[in-house]
Amino acid sequence: MGKSPQAIALSVTRQGIFLIAFLFILTPLLGATGLMSSFAAATLLASVLAVALFIPVYRGIQKHAVQPEAAGRLAPLEEPAEN
Repeated sequence: MGKSPQAIALSVTRQGIFLIAFLFILTPLLGATGLMSSFAAATLLASVLAVALFIPVYRGIQKHAVQPEAAGRLAPLEEPAEN
């Protein structure tokens, strides 16, 4: 679909930027609980980013979709001939 830069950015931010940041913030504050919570927080923030990246793609798909009123103007299918 040509969206590999967005996919790479999402993967890098989740596993790199978000996770490392939450590990440095939450582990000293909460210990082992902070360590486990870091994974959930990074995934949650990556999900928000995924939705933000998906919205323009969805709008582009809607823009190029066949409109229902245009579909009614298409030629009807021919019925098969009877034998």
